Amino acid sequence: MEEKAYFLALSDFGFLPRAFLKLLQVFKTPQNIWNASFESWIRQSGLRAEKIKDFFAFKEKYDLQSSWMKFKRSGIGLAALQDLEYPQALKEIPDPPPVLFYQGNLKCLNKICFAIVGSRQASPCGKLQAAKLSETLAGLGITIVSGLARGIDQAAHEGSLKSGETAAVLGSGIDQIYPPENQNLSERIKRQGVVLSEFPPGTLPSPWHFPQRNRIISGLSIGVLVVEAGEKSGALITAQFALEQGRGVFAIPGAPGSDLSKGTNQLIQSGGKLVQEIRDILEEFPLQVISVLNLKSSDSLLKEREKMPQEKMAKTVLQMLSAKEGVCIEDLVCQLELPVSKLSAILASLEMKGFVSRLPGNFYVKL
Repeated sequence: MEEKAYFLALSDFGFLPRAFLKLLQVFKTPQNIWNASFESWIRQSGLRAEKIKDFFAFKEKYDLQSSWMKFKRSGIGLAALQDLEYPQALKEIPDPPPVLFYQGNLKCLNKICFAIVGSRQASPCGKLQAAKLSETLAGLGITIVSGLARGIDQAAHEGSLKSGETAAVLGSGIDQIYPPENQNLSERIKRQGVVLSEFPPGTLPSPWHFPQRNRIISGLSIGVLVVEAGEKSGALITAQFALEQGRGVFAIPGAPGSDLSKGTNQLIQSGGKLVQEIRDILEEFPLQVISVLNLKSSDSLLKEREKMPQEKMAKTVLQMLSAKEGVCIEDLVCQLELPVSKLSAILASLEMKGFVSRLPGNFYVKL
């Protein structure tokens, strides 16, 4: 039996990501997880006895062979955490999904990715802004990541399809498109990008699925732009995940008092980068990223960036880090009085050069 058949079976049971990752850490392979005795689970899994009993009852009824053959005929891909095709950026977050189900070109996620998210009840102006920024960034070779929701997400996907590739991360099984009116859009994305989910096929959308999937949107991306968001918008959850994962956070400001501006203005007050034009996003990218985007000879942005005291700031950051214990990014923000987005870019650059290492919980140590 193929290894991925066991990954499918374990996903079908519905382990939460952290529990699934713990089981892989303990039992090493999905086959070992599936074949381990009840006594081994009790001793080693760390799960409650009731959960273990539920799993063994599920296992007794589950037809591994027929389920795998049915899945192979579905036209849906499965990428496990240790697979080469699994997106590298996602492997680096604290709780990566052990399995991704996808349709389309998963390789577009190993390019530079940038997330654009926002309100489902977006204004025409907000949707226009999201579409234009997405189209420009996608035209530079950046994969635009969003959640296929109504409003800003939809506009971001539509804009990026005009000039490049986009990725839609679902809060349901890949065969359960939500909202239904975006079914046609999802088919277009499959042809010019990828649609993916950590939930197995057949999983219906559920309110708690969407906050869970937001960590994937931010985890795939070098930064997250929020375009219109209320005080309790799911887009703010994505921004919070981005901060925890060391990604840049960007927001488009709105009119004071507007319900659709409360979330974005709050992000800017908290240190998110204010965005008025595409340059406000690109200038926060590490120099290595700008080089990859081939902007060196065609855009004055790089020259402007080189004039900034980037190296001086990087040296200051290094001096504040310790080789013995991690320093939290929030502490660095307070001491250096830098926006989170700018500090994240500096740390990402230092990490790529091998000067620092990022630890779980958004702590950094000097190497």
